[in-house]
Amino acid sequence: MTLFDAVAYCLRHYSDFDGVAGRAEFWWFTLAVALVATLAAAIGSWLAVAVGVVAVVPWLAAAVRRVRDAGESPWWLVLLLAPFGGVPVAFILAMPTRDGRDRQETPTA
Repeated sequence: MTLFDAVAYCLRHYSDFDGVAGRAEFWWFTLAVALVATLAAAIGSWLAVAVGVVAVVPWLAAAVRRVRDAGESPWWLVLLLAPFGGVPVAFILAMPTRDGRDRQETPTA
């Protein structure tokens, strides 16, 4: 999956919290959000806030699908609310697919 495929898929399925997401899909989308947020922050703080508000739901949907693909409960994402809670969540998000193969295919819808 390429960067543009991941961004297009995650934005199209921004409210889809069911199913799974491969590592490539999640990390490419996360990189794109980080790059856009950084660019927006360079332009103005109000724009960075707007990008964050727009990107939070698609990112959470992709994160829930990614955690499920790693074989863990999406409730692990609640740790993001705690200080340093992102460390164990990052490890879970980086785990390989539960069945041992990374999902390269993207369902078409």
